[in-house]
Amino acid sequence: MDVAFPTNKEFITTFSNGKQIVTGSLFATLTNEQNHKSLTINISGPGSIVIDANGNTIFTLSGRSLIYLFPGQLGQGSSGLLILTSGPVTFRPGTF
Repeated sequence: MDVAFPTNKEFITTFSNGKQIVTGSLFATLTNEQNHKSLTINISGPGSIVIDANGNTIFTLSGRSLIYLFPGQLGQGSSGLLILTSGPVTFRPGTF
């Protein structure tokens, strides 16, 4: 799977309490490298990033987003995975 970003006009706003909001326009083109078929999707979110009281980073996705899990991230020998979400989704990296 090849992933390209033909539109990437997202930006992050950071507030005084540390919360971050990700907004703007982001489109991804996913291409099957075997048959060369492509799909372009709007994954503009928005989303937010906060650090909880225990120091954990928490992502909240509201709207369409794409989560990338790299080979081995789900355990030794696991393949990579793309997850298309349509919010709300809340997760902490490393807890999959």
